Amino acid sequence: MNLQAQSGCIHRRYELKLTAMIDVVFLLLIFFMVTIKFRMPEGKIQSNLPEDSDAPIIEDIEQVNIVARRTGDTVELFINRDSFGSDFAAVEARLRSLRERFDKTGTPHIFIVDGSQDIQFQYVVTTINTCIRAGITDLSFAPPPTSAF
Repeated sequence: MNLQAQSGCIHRRYELKLTAMIDVVFLLLIFFMVTIKFRMPEGKIQSNLPEDSDAPIIEDIEQVNIVARRTGDTVELFINRDSFGSDFAAVEARLRSLRERFDKTGTPHIFIVDGSQDIQFQYVVTTINTCIRAGITDLSFAPPPTSAF
C-alpha cells in the first residue's frame, strides 16, 4: 500500500473573496439601521398630568357619601348616614335637591358612591343610574376597604 501522493497530483489552494461579502453585509446593516421604525411600547398611555402649581387647595369641599349596603336579599341606601331603605326614588329626590343647592350656592362638592363588596352588582348600577337621573354626572367611587393582616 502506497500512501504517498502521486507525482501528477496538483494541489490547489482555494481562497474565498471576503471583501465583497463584507461590503454587502455592511451595506445591509446601514440600510436596516436607517429604515427601521421604532414602535411605541404597548401598554403605555400618553397623559398630560398637571404639574405641581401654586394653585390654592380647596379644603372646604362638601362630601356627599352615597352608600349601598346589603340587608338580607335587598339593599339599604344611605346618604351621609341618613337611611333611605331601598327607596331609590327618595334617594333620587334627595340627590337632586343637594345638587340644586350646590349649584345655587356655588359650594364645592363631591359625590362618592360606596358599594359594599357583598352587594349584588345590579344594585350598584341602579345607584349610579339614580345619580345620573338626579343630574349628577361627576361621580367618584370609594376604594374597597383594605384588609388588615
